[in-house]
Amino acid sequence: MGMLDGYNILRYGHVFDGGGGMEQYLSDLNLALGTRSAVNVFQVQLTSVAGNVGETEHRLGMGRLLRVSLFVEQSAHELAIAGCKRTIGSTVRGCFGPLHRMLFAPPVYSIFTRRALKYRRARRFPGEPDHPSETVARLNDRFPLDLICLHSAGGADVEGILDFAQARRIPTVYVHHFANDRLSTPSVGRQLDRIQGIAGVAGSQVPARLRGKFFNVSDGIDVEFFSRSRAQTNQPSFPRVIFLPARITPKKGQAELIRAAGILRRRGLQCRVVLAGRTDNPGFMRELRELTKLEGLTDLVEFTGHLDVCELREWYARAAIVGFPTRHPEGLGRILLECQAMEVPPIVYNIGGTSEGVQDGETGFLVRLGDFGGFVERISELLANETRRRQMARAARRFVLRDFSLEALAARHEQFYAPFLRKFAERS
Repeated sequence: MGMLDGYNILRYGHVFDGGGGMEQYLSDLNLALGTRSAVNVFQVQLTSVAGNVGETEHRLGMGRLLRVSLFVEQSAHELAIAGCKRTIGSTVRGCFGPLHRMLFAPPVYSIFTRRALKYRRARRFPGEPDHPSETVARLNDRFPLDLICLHSAGGADVEGILDFAQARRIPTVYVHHFANDRLSTPSVGRQLDRIQGIAGVAGSQVPARLRGKFFNVSDGIDVEFFSRSRAQTNQPSFPRVIFLPARITPKKGQAELIRAAGILRRRGLQCRVVLAGRTDNPGFMRELRELTKLEGLTDLVEFTGHLDVCELREWYARAAIVGFPTRHPEGLGRILLECQAMEVPPIVYNIGGTSEGVQDGETGFLVRLGDFGGFVERISELLANETRRRQMARAARRFVLRDFSLEALAARHEQFYAPFLRKFAERS
């Protein structure tokens, strides 16, 4: 008997078919849960292709998945940029200043801020579908829901779903896929007061007022797929490849990695930089190409564009190191787990949840945010010391196998859901 046998769980989030990040997380999670239980998952998601609106059903081992796609005019890429602007841009411009910290401090929040936000309705942002609560209501009529699991928050679309869930007394939880400082934006914070359970992919930077109800579900990957034994190439290339698979955008660190490679070349330490990922910022891509020429690395820097997962696995297998000097507040970057499963040590700035995905000095290196000199020295150390790099590589795979398999991910989600499903069963 599986822990979730017979339960109907609805997911809602700003996800599209075929995307990475949250899309891959939910795809892996649904399959892992369905492998362990005869669970029914109803995933309400988005599409920018009118012909893809509607339902598709899939088997999940013992369970099943019903995907319901709602139309939005923006693509996944455009929605990601819009979401970034509304949840990060406005935040950086003042939400996390002294006044914001004071308003969201636990005593002030309980006495004043919660009441002030109570009567403020969420705005409808570009990229939200029309009235997804109506779709959720129709699904509930067909398949009475035991739990609603939200993977996006802050907008009018989620507000409508919360209104429906509250009227029908359906337990509702939220899983946060980003850095936890975003949990204190006013639009998200207000909705969290209406949600019974809150979880996230990392346990760092959880706002003080939420710590008592926060559950760290972390992340997980397919460790059988991300294995050197499955790759056609299983030896690092020479010159040594420093690999970075991430969106081409300034905060992901591509420019710093190119500058690091230039310093190493001038020291006589030859390496090759491979940058994979879609281009979010064409102007920045032009800057990177100019920087490559300036550093004398024209023949040693390669831009691959977007890679499918099989291509990604091959590049991990060719790499000696993953260099990830991100300044973006990550939740728990999946590339850290993927590369370590492929026995490639990462070197990353310590920001957001990155410290939860790397064992510093054992499976990779965590470098103080902004310490560019330290970042270069760690790369130099691993490129020059083959024995140390191999030791870290083996330890990295053991670490991911132990803590970040899909089995472990599914078990954490089951543990998170359990008290809310029990309450629903007792009430029924």
